[in-house]
Amino acid sequence: MPRSLTILFTFLSLSAFAQSDDCTCFAGIGSREEDTPLLTVGLDNGVILAVCGFEQKGLSEEEIMVSEFDVFNCATGASLAQYGIARTCMLKNEKGGLTISELRFLPVGEKWEWKQVVVGNQRIYAKGDQVQVAPKTPAYEPTEMDTARTGPYLKEMRGLKGTGKLYPGSIEEILGRLEVMALNNVKEATDMLYDFEHYFQVELSGAIRDQWMDAVETVKWATGN
Repeated sequence: MPRSLTILFTFLSLSAFAQSDDCTCFAGIGSREEDTPLLTVGLDNGVILAVCGFEQKGLSEEEIMVSEFDVFNCATGASLAQYGIARTCMLKNEKGGLTISELRFLPVGEKWEWKQVVVGNQRIYAKGDQVQVAPKTPAYEPTEMDTARTGPYLKEMRGLKGTGKLYPGSIEEILGRLEVMALNNVKEATDMLYDFEHYFQVELSGAIRDQWMDAVETVKWATGN
């Protein structure tokens, strides 16, 4: 490598390191000015990103799970991406940029075990001297669900239609299973989910209503239906 290029590369690397060391948060979703970032990411053009919010789990120095967070340009304080309190995401410093994977906690296992599932991805990266924020794209991959599993459950739900007899402790599970089936293009489950209150003659409120609205929003966005 020519000496001039080596010097330039070293200078940019040292500059990025110094900037990431000095980087602090700004006022935003889940963050206050002067908070210490949960994660800093150096882009290929020397811009430093600061991730500020509530950390749920640190997986490595380059990967964390967070909720209610902002991604800032360290130099300008500009907010580049925001995710609210109802969103949990995996953030990873990779390939010279930041990958944001949005998660949903859903009963996807064979016995309806609840697990974190990636439903969307977003990428922030450098393009020349600019910072590019790609649109969030659906990432959930539908699979054909076994009718031996879904059939009896949907039959049980049909039996509850119009009764108003959904107990508070069961609604979260019902919403989760209907969301999983709807994400996998089971039309009857989609119809039940979208028309939940009228179908079952119940009125949702508080956190359960938020779960239902998030489920409907996620299915419509991920499937286009």
